[in-house]
Amino acid sequence: MMLNQQMTLKMIYLFKKESWLKQKDLKTAFCFEVNNFHNNRMYLNKKATKLTERENHIEVNIADWYLKNSGSYKTENIERMLNCEQLQRDFRNEQKTEN
Repeated sequence: MMLNQQMTLKMIYLFKKESWLKQKDLKTAFCFEVNNFHNNRMYLNKKATKLTERENHIEVNIADWYLKNSGSYKTENIERMLNCEQLQRDFRNEQKTEN
């Protein structure tokens, strides 16, 4: 069984469609634009991430093992989680503005 078939999708985020930079996707990763002071782009491994396009947003399901805060990648994982939370806040703020 392949790794992405075994993954347990734990974290679900909602992003604005515009945040997904499809043209910048890599062979192994999805690319998202993050509006923060530190980093403009975030890449999410395709084996750990499942995207579902909805009418007005993207549902991003990320495997729990990809966001765990352990080992030598702890800082990367924390930054990745913070970027996902920022993108979700951006989506929610846009929804509030539209309503």
